[in-house]
Amino acid sequence: GVCVFEGGQGTFEGNRVTDNCMSGVEVSGEESAATFKENQIFGNHGDGVLVYEGANCTLTGNKITQNWHCGVEARDDAVLTAEENEIGSNNFGVLVARHATGQLTNNTVSGNFVTGIDVSKRNKEKEDEESMTVLANNKVQYNLESGVKLWFDACVKMDVNTVFANLEEMKLTPRSRRHVQFGEVEEGGGEEGEEPQKNTLFGNNKVSELHDILHPSTLHEDAEDPAAEQAEE
Repeated sequence: GVCVFEGGQGTFEGNRVTDNCMSGVEVSGEESAATFKENQIFGNHGDGVLVYEGANCTLTGNKITQNWHCGVEARDDAVLTAEENEIGSNNFGVLVARHATGQLTNNTVSGNFVTGIDVSKRNKEKEDEESMTVLANNKVQYNLESGVKLWFDACVKMDVNTVFANLEEMKLTPRSRRHVQFGEVEEGGGEEGEEPQKNTLFGNNKVSELHDILHPSTLHEDAEDPAAEQAEE
């Protein structure tokens, strides 16, 4: 597909990247930096987008679907920024591992066959602030295992995400719990007219598991369907 390596840089906009034998996009090397805007990246036999070996990649407004491994994978000290992408129907949605970091904002990660967002293996030689992956205002829904999985010493901050109707519950392992932060719930529930958020186990993130939706009597509050909210708007 598209390979950016050995210090390569560039912006790729409005392309269709599909049906490649390996990944649709690969960005590698410490001096490499690439930006992808409003592309369709689908049906590739590896990852949709693979970022590794210290490379820097920015994804904005792309549709990344139906890839055989991950929609987006960042590993080996890579730096990933992803905003307003649709990432669905891959095996894994987004995978951040092996000392990589990510800033994921306003993405929809939906209908993947394993986990939606999977973060692991922080860089222990750095302070948490430097090795942290940030998840903010994402919708992670209808994935066939956990919507969000934070494990194997992950370092993550989650702020105002909606994790809804995934087949398995959100996973947070004991080794990662010490390095995971949840955004604080504002007094009064945020915007005018909103009810205060009652369940603060995940801070200001809305987490409604499939079991709770099917058996609402177990909930402290009614589950909210983000698709229904969009229809009302």
